[in-house]
Amino acid sequence: MRLFVPILIALVGSTISLINDTNRATTHFSTTIITLPILIVLLYTMKNHPYAHGSGVHFVGDAWRTKRALFLHPYEALLRIIVTFFQSFTLASLGSGGPLVHMSAAFSYKFTHSHAIMLASIGSTFACAFHTPITGIFYALEEIAHFRVNKKEFLTLLCMVPISYAVCGLFFHQAPLFPSALGTLNPQLGLSAIFCTTAGILWTKILNTKGLRKYVFEHKEILFCLLISIHLLTHGATAGSGGNLMLPTLHGESLGTLVTLGKILATLLSTLLFPGGLLVSTLTIGALLGGSHAALVGMMSFYAAINRAPLTAAIMTCELTGIVSISHFL
Repeated sequence: MRLFVPILIALVGSTISLINDTNRATTHFSTTIITLPILIVLLYTMKNHPYAHGSGVHFVGDAWRTKRALFLHPYEALLRIIVTFFQSFTLASLGSGGPLVHMSAAFSYKFTHSHAIMLASIGSTFACAFHTPITGIFYALEEIAHFRVNKKEFLTLLCMVPISYAVCGLFFHQAPLFPSALGTLNPQLGLSAIFCTTAGILWTKILNTKGLRKYVFEHKEILFCLLISIHLLTHGATAGSGGNLMLPTLHGESLGTLVTLGKILATLLSTLLFPGGLLVSTLTIGALLGGSHAALVGMMSFYAAINRAPLTAAIMTCELTGIVSISHFL
């Protein structure tokens, strides 16, 4: 019976991801006004809650490293998913990736008390939600377990992710989320990789700045107004996880400096103010920084620098875009 848990959780995760992507905030000013009460309630009721910060992935990593389920209460994971769902109607520049990982870890461990099943559930949920079966395995191994797994945990992950992905394929259409055309390789790609990697390191340094959380809490009203201003200036382009920006960028369209800077700042503010996932948002920022000619390299480099997971970044980019070129992968 335990082996059915990753499959069921992956199905639930895929459903939540599909709903969350469908409910992106529109560009209309009236929609912005309607969603303001939701954000205000989230801002003032969730801010003092320890689980209101970040995407939840760090809680899962801590639970795996310490082999303790201190941060894996199903109630807390469900609360994060609900908040993330409501944010899909608002102007917050976040997604559902991290909360889904937190949910899969919490519920799988609650039902089975098995670290092997928990890791398999994380990999399965990631694979099914983002249509990336190989990345699901590497994400669980590299970002969650840091390759510190025993034989049982590894084999369970290796077997359950493809099975869960195949079962989800019976209910959901599975194709690359951000199909892209192959670009030409040129020396500028190396410079773009260095630039995006540096930007990713700087991003991490900013979020880890000592005293930043206290400053945000004391000035949350001003930062909230700034987030609204960015949303209006970019006509709603910065709302959501960023899939609406990634597709045109991958196809060679330049979205301009205003949208790029707006997305970066809006994602940073949303991360500091609200809970939510950053996976697609960081990939989008990397693509925007890389530009129309180096979007793929930008995605890989920025994500790898933030999460310290180069293998996951490379494989995920290839699966999300449908590109299987060895030269681009390398």
